[in-house]
Amino acid sequence: MDGNDKGLLTHKGSSFAKIAYNKMTAQCDDVIISGKHNYDLPCDHVTDQFDEALGPLAGLISILNWNKKQDQAAQWIATCPIDCPLMPNDYVEKLLKANGPAVLHDGERMQPLFAIWPKNTIYLLEEAFYQDGLRSMMEWVMMAGASIVSYPSINAYTNINTKEDYVRFTNAYDNK
Repeated sequence: MDGNDKGLLTHKGSSFAKIAYNKMTAQCDDVIISGKHNYDLPCDHVTDQFDEALGPLAGLISILNWNKKQDQAAQWIATCPIDCPLMPNDYVEKLLKANGPAVLHDGERMQPLFAIWPKNTIYLLEEAFYQDGLRSMMEWVMMAGASIVSYPSINAYTNINTKEDYVRFTNAYDNK
């Protein structure tokens, strides 16, 4: 978004980062933020292990690698984008029922950043990323054999990619 950090955008007085953190703490045992900042939130922060911005797959690799170095590594990693402040409060539970890698589908399209990955996914992901040059989250979902879990929810997957998106979002939702 023109170089601006989307986690610092606000909705009803809270930063997008804080909203995502609160929604994830309600669904997960631990929350880890992947990105440039930790937003002064009480959780672990993992910076991308790459010097250049390589997208969500790079963040997922960084998180999975961080996880495997922990004494008590999580068996599953749930992901969400920081720029979807209306995200569902219970999607992780629905994804866990798939009993394997899984992503949400909103009834119109796949939402590959709302996903859950087993910790051992790192090995296949690193091979695809480093050896094959994979950078597409959609292609990764297919390659990993992720289950597609239907979870239609009006406006829950609205994400903010431009200043214009943010203006439309605040006009539509901040006074409700």
